[in-house]
Amino acid sequence: MKDDLSILIVDDAKDTLFILEKALSKEGFKVYVSDNVINAIDIIKKNTINIIISDINMPEINGLDFLFWIQENSPKTKVILITSLPFEEIQSFVTKSSIAYFEKPIKPKELIKYINDNFVSKSFYGDIKSIGILDLLKILIASGKKKLIQIFHNNKEGKMYIKNGNIIHAEFNNVSGEVAFYNIIRIKNGSFKELVWEEPEIITIDKPFSELLIQANKILTSEDVSNKILVVDDDRMTVLIIEKYLKEKGFNVTGVNSAAEAIELLKKENFGFIISDINMPEINGLELLIWIREFSPNSKVIMITALNSEDLKNFATSKGVVGYFNKPVALKELEEFIKAKKEDGKFEGSILEINLIQFIEMLVISNNSGIIKVFDPIKNKKGEIYIKEGKIVHAQIDNKEGEEAYYEIIRLKSGIFNDDKWSEPEYYTIFSNAHELLKISNEINDSNISSENKSLVKSRSKVVQKALDKKKDLEKFLSEKNELKKLTIYVSGVALGIVIGKTTKFEAIQQLKKFSKSDLDSQISNKMIIADDITVSVLFNDNDIVEEMVFGKNYRGSTEEGIQIGDTLEKVILTYGKPKVCTIRGAVWDNMAFFSNDNRTVSSIKIRNANYFDSSPNIFKIDTKIKG
Repeated sequence: MKDDLSILIVDDAKDTLFILEKALSKEGFKVYVSDNVINAIDIIKKNTINIIISDINMPEINGLDFLFWIQENSPKTKVILITSLPFEEIQSFVTKSSIAYFEKPIKPKELIKYINDNFVSKSFYGDIKSIGILDLLKILIASGKKKLIQIFHNNKEGKMYIKNGNIIHAEFNNVSGEVAFYNIIRIKNGSFKELVWEEPEIITIDKPFSELLIQANKILTSEDVSNKILVVDDDRMTVLIIEKYLKEKGFNVTGVNSAAEAIELLKKENFGFIISDINMPEINGLELLIWIREFSPNSKVIMITALNSEDLKNFATSKGVVGYFNKPVALKELEEFIKAKKEDGKFEGSILEINLIQFIEMLVISNNSGIIKVFDPIKNKKGEIYIKEGKIVHAQIDNKEGEEAYYEIIRLKSGIFNDDKWSEPEYYTIFSNAHELLKISNEINDSNISSENKSLVKSRSKVVQKALDKKKDLEKFLSEKNELKKLTIYVSGVALGIVIGKTTKFEAIQQLKKFSKSDLDSQISNKMIIADDITVSVLFNDNDIVEEMVFGKNYRGSTEEGIQIGDTLEKVILTYGKPKVCTIRGAVWDNMAFFSNDNRTVSSIKIRNANYFDSSPNIFKIDTKIKG
């Protein structure tokens, strides 16, 4: 889920922070912002940050220095660099040191698409037919996601609330907290479904899941009664025959001759199976069944009878009977049925988001057998992974088989999968150790980046080495960055080393020569000096002191707040707030104005003396009032 992904945006341009924070938060991500690197480092130390979106051109500590700090101190954090630098060499350098590069003005939709494609978990919808309740909880806990699971068992239901890797609340059969949790893990059979997450009204469990798991395993070990069988029949011979046969097969069997005796015994002991006749005096088998369902719900009941009645059979089945045998009982069939049902202590249900690798890992660690069937409806791919007693023995997808097919399935990002009962494949194609396969699978999963972008991902050591190898590139970058900083248009009325109201015409020309190759000396007698190649115009007053500067389409710099030619007027207003004057032609503040040729994007920027526009007789009238 997106709210599980934490993103930190670092940029000294407040408009960029505002726009990206708003767009990413609206998309559902957890977003932090900082306008300086020092504060950003503090945020990283206090929070788990998955992605950092950082500008390169920042004061004090620049984005590249910050990048190297991240690689050294938080190597698992992915970095996306953004900058207004339009140099291919710079792009080449930064993409080798980060996972992506976006040029300003950044388009939030493109950034969001990149993050969604490469970082948002596209888990599978799991339709699970057979899983132990603890195995299910382990998978849900390992996902790290918030999960609300509803449990169903014998017309009773409960809920488990999972958040931040722990169970924070449980409820079942009118009890809550740890008692409800331990009651749920005792259930051998049932069903479940995932509900849309909602916070519980109260948190009733404060122990970490690891502690709950230790206690749960102790309870299940001490209460394992799957091998204990109670035989109930008023026919003593039937009891003796069944008891003798099943004891020889290794079962712990107790026989009684009435339902009343059975009830007294069940009040003291738990049994995995109860084999009961239907036609008995005083309390018949169906009445006993109803009592068992209420007071010994975890026992599996098998009914035996000499009466061949479909109505009786249907009634018994409706009350949760797992088996129905006619007398005389076929003992071998009864034995095989009990063995099969003994292993059938599983839940079935569906999970909205489940990690395929974690499910495979659960089958491997538990030494289970099964077939995992995977379907990706987007790519229209179907695959199967065969696991036998904890070993991955075969995989197939399209025309591929073996390990190649296994990793092809692992790389599928989303879809539907279900588990099926084990059946032998035609032949085995995988002979590698299952744990080694899972290790590689997790490496593929942890990268969480599409194959097209893998070439851009570098380990911490490689990033540092690349930086050393590219020292000249870095020096060149820093030099060009400093030059770009000189192109900043300051609200105080300073740009290119020229100060409005102070710099003389001669001084202005000397400063412009540092940035422009235009013939400026020939313009010394003009009221306005124009540097065509960088599209800068400087206007002088009658005393040849700089009065106004205008920056046009080829100007590479930006304002202190990051606004540059080509940005939208909407972005300008979001950055500087409500203007003094606004028309479809542009917007004006105290001593700075932005104009547009197409009524949408900035085509020129003008700076004058402070508050000049308040008294200017040439100021244009308001055509459009800005909202807010």
